[in-house]
Amino acid sequence: MSRTEPAPPTRVDLAFVARATLIVIGLWALASGLWLGRDILFVTLFALLVGLFLSLFVGPLVKLGVPRQVAAPPAWRSRCAPA
Repeated sequence: MSRTEPAPPTRVDLAFVARATLIVIGLWALASGLWLGRDILFVTLFALLVGLFLSLFVGPLVKLGVPRQVAAPPAWRSRCAPA
């Protein structure tokens, strides 16, 4: 059996440190972006659910002949009113 010599220690140069720093900053930026996207996705899905819930009430009123602007809740009408 022959013994292998241990590898000589490698020197850490400035290029390696810069590359490692950029990788860490990139991973942090990716994680931060995903965290922000989580909030945006939650708000979007919540708004979609509220819209679907309101359509349960507005749809039948429109079928009865009530205009959609009247069938919508007052809070929505005030935002959609022409200025």
